[in-house]
Amino acid sequence: MAETTYTQTAGMDGDTTTDNVTELAQQAVASAASTAADLILTDADTVATAADRVATGVDRSAVAADLVQTNQDTIDTAADLASIAGSEAATAADAVATAADRVITTQDALDTAADVVLTNADVVTAEAAAASAANSATSASASETNASNSATAAANSASSLTVDAASVTAAGALMDSEVANLAAVKAFSAADYASAAQGATADTALQSGSIGTTVQAFDADTLKADTTDNLTAAFTASVDDDGTKTSGTYTPTTAAGSNYKKIINGGAITVAPPALATNTATTLSLFIVNNASAGAITTSGFTKVTGDDFTTTNGHEFMCRIEVFDIGGTEFSTLSVVAMQ
Repeated sequence: MAETTYTQTAGMDGDTTTDNVTELAQQAVASAASTAADLILTDADTVATAADRVATGVDRSAVAADLVQTNQDTIDTAADLASIAGSEAATAADAVATAADRVITTQDALDTAADVVLTNADVVTAEAAAASAANSATSASASETNASNSATAAANSASSLTVDAASVTAAGALMDSEVANLAAVKAFSAADYASAAQGATADTALQSGSIGTTVQAFDADTLKADTTDNLTAAFTASVDDDGTKTSGTYTPTTAAGSNYKKIINGGAITVAPPALATNTATTLSLFIVNNASAGAITTSGFTKVTGDDFTTTNGHEFMCRIEVFDIGGTEFSTLSVVAMQ
């Protein structure tokens, strides 16, 4: 407990007179109150620290806080008594001493509460550890049981499983002895075979059986339109029958059919050369037969017309040759007429 220091103030003498006793008593009360306040502050810090450390013992801390509050009230009451007593310094000093003792008792109670909370925490931790150990033991026992069951099942399967050619074949497996091309099967590579999409394409592609029937077989002598070649055999061509012409202009065309044309002169008509693309040329043969209604045949567009004259006599025939060249967009054409009678 802190020691009280007395100070002789102005006007006081060294004798213990009534005034001196009163002044000293007041000093004693003030010093005791200050000491009690310091103890209370220290107690409050201790309570806060204990509260942080013992979160799970909050109920006991609350009880201890109530005790501190009760002692605070007692100290306040003691200070009031000391102030009223005034001259009764000895009585006030005893009251203050009693309050200090109670503060110490409160500190002891707080320490005891903290010890109890720590003990409870240790008990909880120990119980949790015991429960964990029990669970581990139970799991280990279950694992041993499962292992035992698995071993038993494996032993039963091994004792009941018979593997031979008959059982494998019965299960749907393919034996080596059943495969004629075993080496090819074992060397199988997906890259060596067509995919499903490729197979579908192959089904609609040219089949070998079509060559020579629906598709012409390869022939080195096949004449190609864009390849220079030398014809070593004679050939014939079909004649396009363009029918009877009774009027208008007749222009033979190379756009369709062959280069050999035939018409019947059944009225007055005009014959003209075909128009060609730039820098192209063509040769046409035209056979004309007059019927009873034959009219005069005139020409138009030819650069040069040579040969015999056309007639209107029924049954007269004329063989005509037409040649056309387009040179840089300009056409040059000739018509040669040969009367066949």
